[in-house]
Amino acid sequence: MVGSPNFFRGIYNGSSANEAIRNGSTVIQHLFEKSFDVQGLKWDLTPFTGRSDYGPFIEKGIPAGGLFTGAEEIKSPEFVGRYGGLMNVAYDPCYHLACDTLQNINKAV
Repeated sequence: MVGSPNFFRGIYNGSSANEAIRNGSTVIQHLFEKSFDVQGLKWDLTPFTGRSDYGPFIEKGIPAGGLFTGAEEIKSPEFVGRYGGLMNVAYDPCYHLACDTLQNINKAV
């Protein structure tokens, strides 16, 4: 998920994937890292738990990866320092709610 209004720039940590898909998932992770580094953008690794749309792929043994800018979790003071935004507010206060519309997307992420 990308475009959270109170975002952080997360890259799924492919190096923590199941051994059968770890190499491919880590390659994907490194592609995103390199891209953000070239652009001078801050990023952090985020857990690769299968909670997102990539879940069915990793369940079938297909390497996966991607980006995550936050959901219903509360933004920490550390991440406010790195990315700006609002402390103690959800990354996306409208996550899976009626207000989760195109108008809620942060296109600058």
